[in-house]
Amino acid sequence: MTRFFLTCLCLFTLFIVTGCDRDDEKILDIQTFTTPAGFDVWFVKDTSVPVLSTTFLFKGAGAVVLNEETQGLTQILSNMLDEGAGELDSTAFQKALLDDSIQMSFSASRDNFSGNLKTLSEKKERAFELLALALTEPRFDAEPLQRMINANLSRVRGNLTDPNWIAARITNDKAFEGHPYRLNSGGTLSSLPEITVEDLQDFTTDYLTQDRLIIGVAGDSTQKELSALIDKTFSKLPKAGVSPEIANIKLQNQGQAFHYPLDVPQSVVTMVLPGITRDNPDYYAFQVMNQIFGAGGFGARLTKSIREEQGLAYGIFSTLSRTEYAQILFITSSTKNESVGQLVESVKKEMGKIATNLVSADEMNDAKNYIVGSLPLSFTTTDAISGTLVALQEENLPTDYLNTFPDSIQAITLEDIRNIAAKMLVPEQIMTVIVGDAETLDSPVQTVSELENVR
Repeated sequence: MTRFFLTCLCLFTLFIVTGCDRDDEKILDIQTFTTPAGFDVWFVKDTSVPVLSTTFLFKGAGAVVLNEETQGLTQILSNMLDEGAGELDSTAFQKALLDDSIQMSFSASRDNFSGNLKTLSEKKERAFELLALALTEPRFDAEPLQRMINANLSRVRGNLTDPNWIAARITNDKAFEGHPYRLNSGGTLSSLPEITVEDLQDFTTDYLTQDRLIIGVAGDSTQKELSALIDKTFSKLPKAGVSPEIANIKLQNQGQAFHYPLDVPQSVVTMVLPGITRDNPDYYAFQVMNQIFGAGGFGARLTKSIREEQGLAYGIFSTLSRTEYAQILFITSSTKNESVGQLVESVKKEMGKIATNLVSADEMNDAKNYIVGSLPLSFTTTDAISGTLVALQEENLPTDYLNTFPDSIQAITLEDIRNIAAKMLVPEQIMTVIVGDAETLDSPVQTVSELENVR
């Protein structure tokens, strides 16, 4: 989920689509309460349909806590928790979910381990009972474990010829060199077959603990009902586990370019810059600037220059990735092998323009209006709402954040946009990854002959 899943993609996406002018009306009427067992819960009540969605997250229980030998462990765990629990084997557990129309899913990101439970209101007791079994009495039987390992091995093998996946893999290796983020959260061809039942059991004991838990609920219920269900479900988890020390990391290999030769018609180009933290005073200015620069789709400057004016690529986007220990700005595209150098130089030129000259008032207003005025599509389901409640808590944001966010965006000035662009869009800081049969760039390029954390 990342930082929270709904990574993702990103918490900000959930926020920007809700910024329509609502006067003083709350975008979400968030209730907060603490259960008798001490679990803090954020809740949005909605009785319009008899559905209840619960999203939960174990903060800091993601792939970042793994090592070279255990790469892929959290991925396999997310696959296995609904493959049998208690007296129910895999088939019986899946049947129990199906019989009562219960949806249960788990997800592992770099930073966190999370899950979602969706049920009809009248079946919520049974749904939480099955969730409690999955979290506290998982079976990890041999047959489904091997099945999930095999499925993930097939996924990795299938990705070995995918230039976009290869580019992402090299980007992680080089951008986070020396840090756990460089590892392959989905597992490697050598690590996946070595994952054991004991590994899964140890991880659940050490990391799926009460002290890491964040809970968000949306739908047809009451605080009283939820308190009882949540206490019964999560009180059996260990109260606390291990807490490894993990350092923050800045973008590594700044100013360097890496090329992985691959016989494909187009090269995948990834340009990486240092990002910005959520608590940085310039964060809102960055969001408006990035909307104008590269995040705004067909209206963004990168698209107009690279696609419309020069015909170098079908699409090009700039995206901020914020994780617990690193913030990275990605610029991604694909182009003809012979055009890679021209594309890279054109991006740098656009960086210089927005960092030197004021954008137009129309550009700024269009970006602001899009950010705060898009239709609230992300809040049309209980799943989206419960996910957002968890995301807000994970980011340590207040319950009124969604209501104050539009004003923070509207307060940004033309000078703010230019200033943050000058701070962040620095060509000398770019780390570039190219996958394909690209011609040599003007700057020195290091050839990558072997993918790390894959085999």
